[in-house]
Amino acid sequence: MSQFTVAIIGGGFTGATLAAQLLRNSGGSVSVFLIERSARLGRGVAYSTECEEHLLNVRARNMSAYPDDQEHFLEWARLNHAPGASPDDYLPRPLYGQYVASVLQQEVERHPGRVVHVQDEAVSIARVGETAEIRLRSGRTLFADKVVIALGNFPPGDPRLPGRTPHSLRYVSNPWKSNLWTSSALGDVSGDKSVLLVGSGLTSVDVAITLRQRGFRGTIQILSRRGLLPQAHKATAPWPPFWTEQSPGTVRGLLQLIRTQVKAAEKAGSGWRAVIDSLRPFTQEIWRFLSFSERRRFLRTLASQIQDGQIEIHAGRIKTYAEDTDGVKVTYRARESGQPQQLRVDRVINCTGPENDCRKADDPLLTNLMRQKLARPDPLFSGLDVCPDGALIDGYGDVSDLLYAIGPVRKGNLWETIAVPELRVQVSELSRLLVTVDKGEHAKSKENHLLSRTEPSVVFPHQREGRGIYFEQFYLGCLAHASYLLGSEGEAVVVDPQRDVDIYLKAAERHGLRIHHIFETHLHADFVSGHQELAARTGAKIYIGPNGRATVSHTEVHEGFELRVGNMRIKVLETPGHTPESICLVVTDEGKSPDPWAVLTGDTLFLGDVGRPDLPKTHAPEVLAGMLYDSLHTKLLKLANDVIVYPAHGAGSLCGRNIRAERSSTIGTERLTNYALQIESKEEFIRQLTTNLPPRPEYFPHDAQINRTGAPALSELAGLEAISPRELRSLLNEEVIALDVRSADEFASGHVPGSINIPLSGQFASWAGILLGLSSRPLLIATSLEQLSEARTRLARVGIDDARGYLQDGIEGWRSAGLELAELPQIAVQQLREHFGVDKFQLLDVRRKPEWETGHVEAAAWYPLEDFRKFLPQVDRNAPIAVLCKGGYRSTIACSWLQREGFRNVTNVIGGFDAWEKAQLPFVTVLPIAV
Repeated sequence: MSQFTVAIIGGGFTGATLAAQLLRNSGGSVSVFLIERSARLGRGVAYSTECEEHLLNVRARNMSAYPDDQEHFLEWARLNHAPGASPDDYLPRPLYGQYVASVLQQEVERHPGRVVHVQDEAVSIARVGETAEIRLRSGRTLFADKVVIALGNFPPGDPRLPGRTPHSLRYVSNPWKSNLWTSSALGDVSGDKSVLLVGSGLTSVDVAITLRQRGFRGTIQILSRRGLLPQAHKATAPWPPFWTEQSPGTVRGLLQLIRTQVKAAEKAGSGWRAVIDSLRPFTQEIWRFLSFSERRRFLRTLASQIQDGQIEIHAGRIKTYAEDTDGVKVTYRARESGQPQQLRVDRVINCTGPENDCRKADDPLLTNLMRQKLARPDPLFSGLDVCPDGALIDGYGDVSDLLYAIGPVRKGNLWETIAVPELRVQVSELSRLLVTVDKGEHAKSKENHLLSRTEPSVVFPHQREGRGIYFEQFYLGCLAHASYLLGSEGEAVVVDPQRDVDIYLKAAERHGLRIHHIFETHLHADFVSGHQELAARTGAKIYIGPNGRATVSHTEVHEGFELRVGNMRIKVLETPGHTPESICLVVTDEGKSPDPWAVLTGDTLFLGDVGRPDLPKTHAPEVLAGMLYDSLHTKLLKLANDVIVYPAHGAGSLCGRNIRAERSSTIGTERLTNYALQIESKEEFIRQLTTNLPPRPEYFPHDAQINRTGAPALSELAGLEAISPRELRSLLNEEVIALDVRSADEFASGHVPGSINIPLSGQFASWAGILLGLSSRPLLIATSLEQLSEARTRLARVGIDDARGYLQDGIEGWRSAGLELAELPQIAVQQLREHFGVDKFQLLDVRRKPEWETGHVEAAAWYPLEDFRKFLPQVDRNAPIAVLCKGGYRSTIACSWLQREGFRNVTNVIGGFDAWEKAQLPFVTVLPIAV
């Protein structure tokens, strides 16, 4: 295929608008296969109805297909439907289907021949070289460079109806199938006297309206567990945003907060609708903020709390379903009385809504993708597991370089991903990604991304190539650190380099670039930068902001400094706050536009967060927080909403408190969703930014000082010396630290007595820096030379340069020398609960404070792991101790530390608190409710 081709599977709103934006953003250089069974594109299930009484569930002002043109749909509706349409109107859904189709048609007419509507169904996908082979139900085969799965909501799942068989003639499983609104899916209902709708959500309302429209005049019975129906829309006064990252992190706490706000809104003359509307910009942020267990609890307890009064409503659970020639007899247990009740109806229609478990979804493509391990469910099984950019994660944990998902199939990661205001943002971001990725270079980038799962550096496909500039983001998962390579006309710039700099040199060589410039957005405290080595190897100049007191050879840059590299212009903004010397870099691709394209924000602005102001010792946190407020509001928020934000850190970094997991955002998105940007007063901003900060790791100031003077090249570090088992045993008596980098299970099965286990699989370097310190000189225990090399590199990234050596032949060498191995007992959560009374376990929870407050085992004592270096838990050293964290990584570290300190009876809790919650065992919370 010489033409870059994207296959979009699904032609509803997301599929049609993605096709339109691909054409619009590429100028027609991208070809699209739009695979959709229906002859009418852009409608999907929701907008294919012909019933004018089916209304949109969102106001017209929020229904534009383009996030950067909020009035687009409203203006179209005024021209094509009702000149007097108001922004607050809930317009007919058939009209919106026409609008979506017109959006696509307009781009098709501008770029003829670039979109092919394939009226078929995709049933499987296979990789053929660097392309995807898509097999259709008809037997045809298509090939594409990239595939986007835009299937919409899953088909409905059948409720449990004891007595119903697959051959039941009076039961309608899927009212959406073959399009209920325009076909004979329900048959002739005009003669029926009574119809039972199972489920009382929006589907039941749609079906009831359709039944009336098609001549049904009998009784509509609706049965659901709670017997509640959606209410009609009602105009209300707006309610100000109230959710922040300090809000409760539990479903129960959030409900209490919302109820408090509803009472206040009603007292002020507004209502619950306005309170819910004020949450809309934050729904994805709230979903990410909730722990896995809280997400699961929300899904279990979610139920509509709204009513309608036109039909007979019943609350209860169906116990039996009996079908005969005269109709159906349904027996249910009434919710209030608990007594059995009976309904006699002519027909039963499933209105329970979309299936919530992707493993049960009746879709051959999803089934085959998971069976082939080309995709895997998200942890909640609500949809497919994806990266922040939408790339599928396969059954082995690797990120696909061919397959992307958009819309409701991403529900487990985003939750609010079924309404147009959220979907259009996904469409815009994915279309931009696909358009700006060159096929050949994308494949090379993903090769780096799909290295061994222990490979520390990951290249994400944030690339922009063509006549303007080349741009690439490198993400280091173990440190949650992002660095960047930008190039134009043979010259390149590196921003915030990690210590091992070969990745930049190799990337530059691949793209015919020479690195001439290195920017540090600030003197990082959580890792050692490779700026000095990279400058020495390339002759590049280093640029650092003012007030950093850096002594490494560099050029100090100030507000307004500009660097031109080919068609690229980089402008410096002084943005002190996280540190005094912090700067941000505004990037303009002048070959395409005179307006800024992106801003590299360092640690000033993260996704969903901002940099913490308490790290430098030269300024009080309150002073830096005030500077940060000014930097955000007078500099970054002056940029246009469509400017892309690329920060220096992602989720898990201790440079922020609650950073989102995505790798990029926009100024507009952060303006709407970032809690810190919602704080209006400077005084309140300072108060919130300096309250409840996580502990500052002791190694942070040391790393900042190393970066101030420049770190030696990795090649200058002394080689690792092999240490014999008996020599190690002698060294252990001298308090030398033996650092076992193997997996937790390997360590538990047998380890050198007194060794500390920090597995390479997690945030190894950060925990080594926090617990061991930069002068620790650990002796490494690993399973292979490759593992040793990786451990050495990761330690050097945080400044632990002087590793003492390694255990010759590893654990096998220790065993062969006839030396005794220690073991670490492990226990499942169910056994732990059973043993509380018998063995009188002392339970230690080593998670961080916010995790503990969100929920913990009532019998547990809280001792966060990061404090172990300062003081040990005050518990009986000889009594049984069980240790748990979130998932088992930190608890293994803690157990090994306790064993080394002489605690004789330590047990690791398998799966941690996540497993405890999954087993539905009781816990308590101490999180205060915000008002």
